[in-house]
Amino acid sequence: NDSLRTAVVEQIAWFIDAVQALGPRKMVLHPSAEPIADSLRAVHFENSVNSINALAEAARGTGAQLLVEDLPRTCLCNTSDEMLALFGRLDPSVGICFDTNHLLQETPEAFARAVGGRIASLHVSDYDAVDEKHWVMGKGVIDWPAVIGAIASTGYDGVFMFEVGGYDSFGQVADTWRAVERRLEEIENRE
Repeated sequence: NDSLRTAVVEQIAWFIDAVQALGPRKMVLHPSAEPIADSLRAVHFENSVNSINALAEAARGTGAQLLVEDLPRTCLCNTSDEMLALFGRLDPSVGICFDTNHLLQETPEAFARAVGGRIASLHVSDYDAVDEKHWVMGKGVIDWPAVIGAIASTGYDGVFMFEVGGYDSFGQVADTWRAVERRLEEIENRE
């Protein structure tokens, strides 16, 4: 429904303008909703290109970078190939918000290596590789040393933002990070 799509883009453009008083540096958006049937994927892809480019224009001159987040399941940008195809048609000012627990068709480290220097922000959490879980690091199956190494190889030097749920305290998140840090140190010491 193109009139609904246009209305949503106008609402998001209004929001981009409205939040400027807060001085955002990054603004993250999802390239689609779901479910998307295979027969309609190309239409959704074209609509997403048009919408994101319109929003990139709305963000121009604000001092904030518009970012597109990788998404799971049938959403758009659920693989590095599709993300790169989208970025081949987007305004070059747009970056990627890399969500480590959204990738169900490739590993997070493979995604990071493929999209490279386009990563402009991170949403960090773990999962079971079956569906997104937003678990603390170490609770799921992600190979964190491999992911961190892949991200570092892209030259990324931004925030490491935890996007986790189901924990009792920030201390649990911090303890998990310390355990990953110790594992990384052990790996470095072996090399």
